[in-house]
Amino acid sequence: MRPRLAGAQAIASDLASAAGYMVPSLLIAPVTEGTSVVWLPALLLGTATAGDTYNTERRAGMPDRQAVIYSAAVGAVEGGLGKAGLTRRRRSR
Repeated sequence: MRPRLAGAQAIASDLASAAGYMVPSLLIAPVTEGTSVVWLPALLLGTATAGDTYNTERRAGMPDRQAVIYSAAVGAVEGGLGKAGLTRRRRSR
């Protein structure tokens, strides 16, 4: 949970946080391209997102079981979108 910030500080904090979640996936994506583990970057991104969502929702008062289900769904969607974007093949012209 980020401290109470406003304006440019809030934007910078949110961008830094988002980048922190994406860095592991971005670093491993080139290594796994063309191999049988192209799903690994998406898994890392989805897992990080699910964990963050769970913690955020629990702090907001969501019951544990509901937070687990909700965060798993959010992580699956985020990981699925990450996989679609990270494994898309470029067409040569």
